[in-house]
Amino acid sequence: MNYGLKSISMDDIAAEIGISKKTIYKHFSTKDKLIQITLSLYLKNEKKVVTKIALESENAVEEIITIGKHVINMARKLKPTLIFDLKKYHSENWKLIEEHHNNFINETIRKNIEKGIAEGLFRENINPEVIAKLYVVKSLFISDETNFPLKFISLDSLLKEHLLYHLYGILSHEGIKLVEKYELEAL
Repeated sequence: MNYGLKSISMDDIAAEIGISKKTIYKHFSTKDKLIQITLSLYLKNEKKVVTKIALESENAVEEIITIGKHVINMARKLKPTLIFDLKKYHSENWKLIEEHHNNFINETIRKNIEKGIAEGLFRENINPEVIAKLYVVKSLFISDETNFPLKFISLDSLLKEHLLYHLYGILSHEGIKLVEKYELEAL
């Protein structure tokens, strides 16, 4: 997360954790395999965090804003080259991210929208499946630095804009009133 993937070697990893490179290769046949397992564990943890947020939130607005804050905080820890390196040099592992978005994130957003409609906080005349898919596609689109070069806008600012764009597109009048309660400016 701090250095990107391409610039870190198995020697660097071995030195950092104080074991031999041979020991690493006993458990991980390639750097790609190490990245795959690390990424899988990371995504599994993210599912737990997001699921917990959904269960503990008072309503759909609080849920999506809290998830958004979590994502923005995680993005602040990322070195911008991490996504680039993953896409370019470890494309099979990038597919794990895409699969996570197309399945788990899509389902999470769809459920959130359905919950918000039922609570009267989101407009009732929207299609949750279509809006969830649009959210996921936009998320993957903005992760591509060729679309939004990070020299012009930070990733966390971009994610905040994405969240606000999504929210204000689906909020009902009641939902708009409620948004101020969750301090969006603190994002």
